[in-house]
Amino acid sequence: MTCTTRERDRQRRIRFASSIASRSLSCANFTPIAQSRGRWNARQAFALRFAYMFELFRITWDDPSLPARFLPDDWPGQNARGLAEKLRAQLRPGALAFANEIAARRP
Repeated sequence: MTCTTRERDRQRRIRFASSIASRSLSCANFTPIAQSRGRWNARQAFALRFAYMFELFRITWDDPSLPARFLPDDWPGQNARGLAEKLRAQLRPGALAFANEIAARRP
């Protein structure tokens, strides 16, 4: 079954809207973590970094990677990028410390 141009455009709009909703949800989930300013032990930082990295991969898969002038005014991509940078900076030291601790254990 072949799709018409109209149907393909409709499907693209649905995926685009879904991507916007996904980014907004993701920001809502991880903003409180970023605002807590690093109050985690190394194990927690490792788990949180792992979770946010997988979420980031999922979001970037759907990102149309268009220049800002082609995106809607309410496109949350810039906020999502800023949040990802903040989380990376906060979680990386503890996550690496925990990974190093695991790697140093003798079998």
